[in-house]
Amino acid sequence: MKISEFSQIFNISIYSISFYVKMGLLVPNICNKQYQFTEECIHDMNMIIELKSFQFSLKEIHSYLSLYRVSNFATKMDNEKRNNIFIKNAMNLSIKKMIITNY
Repeated sequence: MKISEFSQIFNISIYSISFYVKMGLLVPNICNKQYQFTEECIHDMNMIIELKSFQFSLKEIHSYLSLYRVSNFATKMDNEKRNNIFIKNAMNLSIKKMIITNY
């Protein structure tokens, strides 16, 4: 599907989608100089939305999606890397919570 349809499905601006593509968060096919978004892109966009809801940074989301694409978390080491991403995020959220509650 084209970028306009993809943006309508997720109610996200074309600019944001283009930004995600440039960052490597979304990896659409390119046909005749146009992005073609696939089922994998739909899966990735759902993951982006979910991880953002947990306050993951775009850099952390990129790390998570890259690891998923390369390994599908097939090994123990890959699962440890994934867990470290979540632990780091949880620690950052705890720090933010402490800062907010101390004000």
